[in-house]
Amino acid sequence: MTIGEENLTCKEKQLLAEVRSDCQKHTDLIIDNGYTGVIKGENLDYIVRFLQVSFVSHRCLYRKEVMLGLSSYGMDQIIIQNSLVCQLLFVAGDRKMLLLMLITSSHFGASLFTGRHIKTML
Repeated sequence: MTIGEENLTCKEKQLLAEVRSDCQKHTDLIIDNGYTGVIKGENLDYIVRFLQVSFVSHRCLYRKEVMLGLSSYGMDQIIIQNSLVCQLLFVAGDRKMLLLMLITSSHFGASLFTGRHIKTML
C-alpha cells in the first residue's frame, strides 16, 4: 500500500513540507513519531515516508478507538450504515447542510429551532 498526498490532512502536508525544508529543525516531531534513524538530509525521503505511515497509522488507531466507544451506545452501526449523512458530524465542512439535516430530521422537529436560532447557527 502506498500512502499518497490524498491520504494526508492539510496540517500533515504542511508538517511534511516543513520537515522537507529543514529536517534538523523538526527533530522532536520526527523522534516523537518513532523514527530511530539518523536525522539528516540524506535520509529525508525515508524520514518523510516514515512520518506519512505514522500519521495515517495514528489516525486509524484513533478512528478505531472512537468506533469502539460509539459501539457502547450502538452508534457504530448507525455511522457505518449512514456514513455520508454522519460525515457531516465529524468532518469540517458546511454547517448549513448539517443544520438543514437537523431541521428536516424526523428526530428533530423544526419547532425546536426558531428563526433567531437558525441565524446564529449559520
